[in-house]
Amino acid sequence: MSNAPYVQVDNYLAISMLSLATYDFLLSFPSEVRLAWKRSITPARVIYFVGRYSIFIWFVVGWLPTLNLSLPSCRARRVLTDISYTLLTIVPAAFGALRVFALTGRSWWVTLPVACLGLVPTFMNIMNYIEVNISKQPWGGAVMYCYTRSLLSARVNIICAVATRASAVTFDLIVVAILWRRCQGSIQDIVHDHREYRFPSITLTLLGDGVICFFVILTLNALDIVLWLTIEFEQLLNTILFPFSCILITRCVLHIWETECALEWSHTQDGPTIIFAHFGTLEEARDSPVQSASTV
Repeated sequence: MSNAPYVQVDNYLAISMLSLATYDFLLSFPSEVRLAWKRSITPARVIYFVGRYSIFIWFVVGWLPTLNLSLPSCRARRVLTDISYTLLTIVPAAFGALRVFALTGRSWWVTLPVACLGLVPTFMNIMNYIEVNISKQPWGGAVMYCYTRSLLSARVNIICAVATRASAVTFDLIVVAILWRRCQGSIQDIVHDHREYRFPSITLTLLGDGVICFFVILTLNALDIVLWLTIEFEQLLNTILFPFSCILITRCVLHIWETECALEWSHTQDGPTIIFAHFGTLEEARDSPVQSASTV
């Protein structure tokens, strides 16, 4: 396809993602202040803040001027873009690994291989960043713009992209399978208790937001494989894949925190206590010293 339509579509996608991220930010900012700003630093909070604000950093860097820059300025702009996008690729892997770590009883033997699989897109992006040539090309007349060209062949680029997305799809399937396997045995009891006592459930939040979140990310990764194999708009999905993934993940984390706060309030009331993914019934939850914060 010609470059002009590609750039136009890419700009439309970028503006759409920025609008969605801004809307979500304004909508959930009060909850963020209440739930995230006044608590101690945890891995989930690091993931949340990185996913939340690296989106805006990436968009700002991506819209920095590219015309009539010196070659060092072109390289600096590329480095900033690479760093901000790499942060976006880390968020889904870190969030999925954190879910696996909690749901497998803090098992590093399961978590580390799954995390490595989820970080394949990050490793491949870093490799692609290294294997590029940055130069200045004429835009029209005396105007020059920053031009980035991959040093890898088109065939190698396609193979790397498909392998990367296949790893991401496998990672998403593993996370969803572990989440479902860990929770499915107690779903009926939890739903019954939730309806009877009207108390929130972290298990239902994980199954609702968590499974939907990773299924959407899985679908986007699978679609990206199709686009690369057909060589049509193959690069465009990168504009929405990781930003949209980060929006979903940060929203999921906020919902978990909101549920946890509601459960903390319920500890002071007469009635059932925490209903968590580690437990099948209310009795198990009451007898266990494990707290909901073990996952967040």
